[in-house]
Amino acid sequence: MYAQTRKIKPTRRSVSGIFAFRSSESIPFESTLERDFLIRTEFNLSVSKIIAQPTQIPFIGSNGRSYIYTPDFLVYGDGQKTLLVEVKPKEELDIKWSLLKPKFKYAHRYAKERGWLFKIYHENRIRDQKLKNIQFLQRFKRLDVDPALVNSFRTFLDKSGQLPFIDAIKIFNGEALAKPINDTQVWHLLAARVIECELTTHPIDEKTIIWIRQSE
Repeated sequence: MYAQTRKIKPTRRSVSGIFAFRSSESIPFESTLERDFLIRTEFNLSVSKIIAQPTQIPFIGSNGRSYIYTPDFLVYGDGQKTLLVEVKPKEELDIKWSLLKPKFKYAHRYAKERGWLFKIYHENRIRDQKLKNIQFLQRFKRLDVDPALVNSFRTFLDKSGQLPFIDAIKIFNGEALAKPINDTQVWHLLAARVIECELTTHPIDEKTIIWIRQSE
């Protein structure tokens, strides 16, 4: 198992901190872009573990000198290839590509030898509509909702199939089979991944189609 190989220190140029992955592991980050990558990746339930600064890769630069490259993250997932990840602003990639290309080439080879994938993430791959929707839902994640109400709504939605957000609430409350449920509580169920919706295309709102998440 890989572990963090380089300690992340605070810098004046960027915002560093600690991300609580699923409230069980502390993952350090060196920029808001790295933080947003972690937020987006955590929401993917197939991701089981993320390691920051996971390994050190020797490489030869364009000047012929030897260097050590430490990628940002190693992402383990169920049913998917392990990802070795570099998070870098697009502007920096564009300006410094000739200098960065050698170490990325070695990282790609290093990952391939281990059956992994090496991927570079910049703003366009991180700060998209999906991230915006995840950030919206995050404010409801810690809401305390009656477990009996959660079970009742899950059962209702399981029988009803896919429904627009607002219609699901109206129909559920109209049946008067349990305590009424409100918008905030349903947002919480989406944040907690009890129910699902499409996140990548449009901002989520009261017209968003929701459905029950099937147990794995």
